[in-house]
Amino acid sequence: MAMMNGEAMDGPEERDRTPITAYAATMLALCLFVGATEGYDVQAMALAAPLVKAGWGLGFNQIGALLSISAIGLVLGSFLLSPLGDSLGRRPAILLGLFIAAIGTGTGALAPDFRWLAVTRLVAGLGLGLALPNVLAMAMELMPRRVHTFAVVIVSCGYPLGSALGGAFASALVPAHGHAAVFFVGGAGTTIALLLCALFLPESPSFLAHRPGRAVELERVLARLGRRIPAESLHRKVEAIEGFRARIAAIFAPERRRLTSLLWMMNLGNVALVYFFFSWLPSLIVASGLTARDAILATSLFSASGAVGALALAFLLPRLGPVRVLAAAYLLAIAATSALAVGVGAGIAFYLALMVSGVVVVGSQFCLSAVVAQAYPGAIRATASGFATGIGRAGAIATPIAAGALIGLFQGSGRSFMIALIPAAIALVAAVLLEFWGDLRRARS
Repeated sequence: MAMMNGEAMDGPEERDRTPITAYAATMLALCLFVGATEGYDVQAMALAAPLVKAGWGLGFNQIGALLSISAIGLVLGSFLLSPLGDSLGRRPAILLGLFIAAIGTGTGALAPDFRWLAVTRLVAGLGLGLALPNVLAMAMELMPRRVHTFAVVIVSCGYPLGSALGGAFASALVPAHGHAAVFFVGGAGTTIALLLCALFLPESPSFLAHRPGRAVELERVLARLGRRIPAESLHRKVEAIEGFRARIAAIFAPERRRLTSLLWMMNLGNVALVYFFFSWLPSLIVASGLTARDAILATSLFSASGAVGALALAFLLPRLGPVRVLAAAYLLAIAATSALAVGVGAGIAFYLALMVSGVVVVGSQFCLSAVVAQAYPGAIRATASGFATGIGRAGAIATPIAAGALIGLFQGSGRSFMIALIPAAIALVAAVLLEFWGDLRRARS
């Protein structure tokens, strides 16, 4: 199997000297906006959950099913549709994903009952699963190599920021329009992102480098990005070193078997922790006696704190060591979650604990994705990252349903936050074992 060589775009000279042009910065901002609208769409069902539960008389188990259906759509979109970015191009994949997500989220405002709302959430999840991976790839490939990690973190921060800003806007409409306002805001935001991308977003230079027939387009994009590399130098074919099965075997080679297992364990716990908060935080706050508007604003605060946490942890990661930083984050998550369980709705202390939870829970997930990518050699990095993401999404599917059953046992009280201690402990144990055995240090050396 042959693949195109993009080394000319990512060589040492470019890594050190290529400027970030105004055009590149503008396109990164556009990717950030797309990430923000998609982040809100992911969170929309959780924001609407208390209103839907009260208005339709649903139980916690039914709300959990709606939340899990959204995650199922994300998984299916990620595995089945996101590869379209490699065959059709990043730009068409992003546009199609945004179109599907806009339809799914927007029509959620018109859903008359549980069944139709479930269908709209599945459709929205499919679109999100297609768009999100390709937006991250596009953001990275439009920027110089030296800032690839920064670009991914910035766009990832759009997810909690979109949830925070969109949630604040939706909260103003909820008193007059109910849960429909939550989905209307999401559909409108995604439609705006779709139009902006259709007008301004170019194709990824990395994808164009695989298409010799589009050399002129490639040179034009590279020029706007400040790169002066002859397009013909980007179209040399090289043989792939390993096939798909060989890459799978390499992930579980004897020297990586324990590393892979612990990274999967950490990712499973971290994603389950994230989805517990994103799925159940609004409902638990309402069940504790606060209003639906208070719940949406609190969820927005949690999401905004996550964006700050991602940047802070990304700064600390190379300085203190990734495993130590993540282990400390999980310890803080356990402490903050315990504080939420005993002090839900208790004024400033509750909101302070909520902010700390957002910083360490959401921030650690963004950074963990970078850690996984750096733990494997380039020949198997995409495969390893994809499988780790799939394992995490499995936790995203199971968490809302499992948590819904346990929350029912707690009768929706503030003590339900104690459930989050389970995935936090799983992630912490994996991080401690990674640090103790030193598998990640050896893999990165």
